[in-house]
Amino acid sequence: MNYMIHPQPQSLGSIITYENDGRSSNTFNTPNIPYIPNNPNNPNNERDNSNEHDNSNKLNMPGILDASLTPEQLDYSQFLFKGFRELSVIKNGRKPQPFQYYLCFDVEATCEAGTGFDFKHEIIEFPMLLIDSSTFEIVDVFHSYVKPSVNPILSDFCIKLTGIPQTTINTSPSFPEMLCKFQEFLHSHQLFYKNSCAFMTDGPWDIRDFIRKQCFISKISRPSYFTLPWVDVRQLFASFYRIEKLNISGMLAKYGLKFEGREHSGIDDAKNLSIIAKRMWEDGVIFKTNRNLNWEIKKKKGNGKKF
Repeated sequence: MNYMIHPQPQSLGSIITYENDGRSSNTFNTPNIPYIPNNPNNPNNERDNSNEHDNSNKLNMPGILDASLTPEQLDYSQFLFKGFRELSVIKNGRKPQPFQYYLCFDVEATCEAGTGFDFKHEIIEFPMLLIDSSTFEIVDVFHSYVKPSVNPILSDFCIKLTGIPQTTINTSPSFPEMLCKFQEFLHSHQLFYKNSCAFMTDGPWDIRDFIRKQCFISKISRPSYFTLPWVDVRQLFASFYRIEKLNISGMLAKYGLKFEGREHSGIDDAKNLSIIAKRMWEDGVIFKTNRNLNWEIKKKKGNGKKF
């Protein structure tokens, strides 16, 4: 089953006010999805946004997982399926991975030639490949383009780089609307609450930087699943093979492979990253998380970089 959002207005989910057990808030949610609290010590789901940007009009988006929980409240081990390591059968002589699924993720964002980190990048493509850790085959796909709010008109540089036409962006959902559909996708596979899962990226930027910027622009809290430790394939590749860090094309070249599709197309980048991950898995790599949002924030602050 491929779960795709095409840039057609009729495909968008509704934005509704969520009311349940006496709670009522301005909340983005998706129809027919039960609310699943993920903090047993906070049954009323009370929010503490003290560590977030102070936006008086901020919209809360719990969806599948409460977006307000701090990293300290989110011990990612709670999402591991109990007994997974013990119950998993070693297939083809391979050790079981620490997660049942991986989400291979590579966003594209608005950009202009010559701009730096302070540019207000907004996500315009959001692809996600669901990978079964027992085979490293893609079992489902979520893919959506996104209409930016600050710079809805793409620069010529951005169109040429990503290959995304302005006509596609014009009819695409906003980031909050798209995120509602993505959370429905997560729920359809029971990810992060029954089936253990970790994101898989090429470098730290997608989760550390682009998600942070987009949530700030959209005035929503960072969803809690984007605060969990994740797998940086570029870093893991370099440490396993004991070589310098390489981009996707460079990693493919080490296997004698060429990039399939268009570079800087989010969906093609994600597909090629999944090819690299499968080859690494075949070589015996264990995909443990090696990026942590708290560490990344402290590292950037320590380097005097704006976060």
